[in-house]
Amino acid sequence: MKIPDNYTILFKNVKNVGIRVSHDQRVRIVVPKWLPEQHLENILKKREDWIQKHLHRLLTRRRLVLLSENEIFFKGRIFHLEQNAQFNRLIEIDEEHLVIHAGELFTEKNRQLAWYRNEARKYIEHRVQELAMSNGFHYNKIFIRSQKTRWGSCSKKKNLSFNWKLIKAPLFVIDYLILHELAHTEFMNHSKQYWLKVHSLCSEYRIASKWLKEHGGEL
Repeated sequence: MKIPDNYTILFKNVKNVGIRVSHDQRVRIVVPKWLPEQHLENILKKREDWIQKHLHRLLTRRRLVLLSENEIFFKGRIFHLEQNAQFNRLIEIDEEHLVIHAGELFTEKNRQLAWYRNEARKYIEHRVQELAMSNGFHYNKIFIRSQKTRWGSCSKKKNLSFNWKLIKAPLFVIDYLILHELAHTEFMNHSKQYWLKVHSLCSEYRIASKWLKEHGGEL
């Protein structure tokens, strides 16, 4: 069984399997250490309808969580901004505690935009390389842009372009967009064969696509 990218499985000293769906479309599964892999696959298949129901319920909410003045979205999670003069020249990301240490000028629109674009470039370029290598794709160049109507595109020369705002979205949504465009290096259309390819690469592509339709305007 292929585990979707938005699933996290943790083996712990517990008696039963626990499944939790979070607001950023992540599915966290706590599993007893002694449980055989085959049993886990059977449990996940039986609970698939329950998981999809809860994912759909989260997707149909009208808005994402409202942010306070010192909060921003980053990789699908809410990070708290802690501003200190010692970080005027350096921005530090604490992903474990969901904190971004930055200087007082970080709240300026242009500075925050530059930071987002830089983080988007670093993460997306690295992730494209990983997903292309693991799935046998070949591409040319990667561009991070500010498209108003597109999240990504693939040219006939196999150049890939991505909207910098994707860095605010959950990681499984970013992976879907990357795989969506990588698939276009083989199919420059949206034919049945193309979508079969996307589905084979990203089983939760419908969930990711709907997430963007529901929440893309809020990023």
